[in-house]
Amino acid sequence: MNYIKAIFENNRIFLFSIFMLPVIASFSSRSTVPILFFLTLLSFFYSDKPLIRIPLNKGVLTIVVMSIGWLLFRAMYIESGEHSLLSWTKIVAICGAGLILFRYVIGLDDKNKARISRFLIGGVFVSLAIIFIGCLSIDAGYAEFLRTGRSDQKTIFSAGVIFVSLICPAVLYYSWINNKIIFSLLIITVSIVMTISQSFAAIFAVMAGVLSSIFILYFGFKAINVIKICLIFFTLSVPILGPGILTGVNEIVLGPQSEEADESVGIKGSVAHRYYIWKFTIDRAREHPILGWGLDASRSLPGGDVNIGIGRELMPLHPHNAFLQIWVELGYVGLMLLASIIWLMFPRTPPGEAFDKRMAILPITICMLVVIMSLSFGIWQSWWMSSIALIICLASMANGKAGQIPPSRTTRHQAREI
Repeated sequence: MNYIKAIFENNRIFLFSIFMLPVIASFSSRSTVPILFFLTLLSFFYSDKPLIRIPLNKGVLTIVVMSIGWLLFRAMYIESGEHSLLSWTKIVAICGAGLILFRYVIGLDDKNKARISRFLIGGVFVSLAIIFIGCLSIDAGYAEFLRTGRSDQKTIFSAGVIFVSLICPAVLYYSWINNKIIFSLLIITVSIVMTISQSFAAIFAVMAGVLSSIFILYFGFKAINVIKICLIFFTLSVPILGPGILTGVNEIVLGPQSEEADESVGIKGSVAHRYYIWKFTIDRAREHPILGWGLDASRSLPGGDVNIGIGRELMPLHPHNAFLQIWVELGYVGLMLLASIIWLMFPRTPPGEAFDKRMAILPITICMLVVIMSLSFGIWQSWWMSSIALIICLASMANGKAGQIPPSRTTRHQAREI
C-alpha cells in the first residue's frame, strides 16, 4: 500500500506521462488524444486549485462564445444538407481538456515545472532515438520490418518528427538554463534526425522557429507584437494572398507546362499535389466566401473526388492547410474568429517589465505551428488538435507565474473592496 501511495505522490504518474508523450507520439500520432485526456484527469487529481473555473474577461468570453456558437451553427447547417455535430462535440471536448490542462501547468511552482521539463527532455531524447533508428532501418532496407505499407516509408515518422520539433522551443529553453551540454546535444540530435527523416514540413517549421527566435531575442517585446500583427494580417488576407501564392508556386516550383499533379514521391510531388488541392479549395471557398460550406465539409465538396493522378484526388479529406480549410468551411467569419484566437494566444506585453527569454517560447512555438498548419494535416483531426493543445500547454508553462492561477472576476472584485 505504501508503494502504491508513493506512486501517486509528487506528480509521479503525471511526470511519467509527460516522459512518454514524445516517445509514443514518435510512432503513434493518435496517442496524443488519450494522453491529453489522461493528463487532464491527472491535473484534477493533483491540483489543489479550481481548474474548471474559467477567469475570462468580457472580451475573451465574447470571442470564445462566438467561436463555439459559429462552429455549432456551421455544424448544423451544411451546404450538402448533412450535419457534423459529432465533429463539433469533438472540437469542444478537446479544447476544453486543453484549457483545463493549461490552467494546471501554468499554476505549478518553479520546482514542479523544472521536474516536468527534465522528464520532457528525457522523453524527447528517447523519441529522437526511436525515429533515428527507424529511419536508418528504412535506409538499410529493413522497411518491411516496420510494416508501413507506404510508398514513402519514412512518412510513418512524419507526425512524430513534427511533434518533437514543435516542443523544441520549450525543451531547448529548459535545457539551456539547466545544462548547456544537454542543450548542445539536443540541437545536434534534432538536426541529424530532421535531416535523415526528410520531413520537409518539420524542417520549414524549425527554420521559422530559428528566424523568429533571433528576431524576438534581439528586439524583445517589439518583435512579439510585430509577429502577432503579421499573423493576424495574414489570416485576414488569406482570400487575397492565397491565389497570388499559388501563382508563385506554379511558376517557380512546377513550371508553366505542368498540367497534372506530379506522381513522384518527394518534395516536388508533394508540392504539386498541394497546389491542385489548394487551387480547388480556393475556387470552392469563393462560392461561399462569407459563411463557408459548413464544418468538416471539405471531404464532401462537389468535385473533390476527381482523380488527378494515381491515387490522388483533388480533395483527399482535407486541404492540408488550416487557413484554407477554415475559410472554405467556416467562411470569412471563421477567419476573423481565428485571427481573434491568435491575438488571444500571444502573451500580453507587461507594461514596464523587462523582457525575459522565457516569454519568447510561446510566440516561437506559434510561428512554427503556423508553418505546419499551412502545409500539413486537417485542422479538425483529433490527434492534431490534441497535439496542438499539448504543445501550447508545454510552451505556455514558462510564462505562468509560479504557483498562481489568474484570479476570477469575483476574486478581483473582492480585492478591490479590500
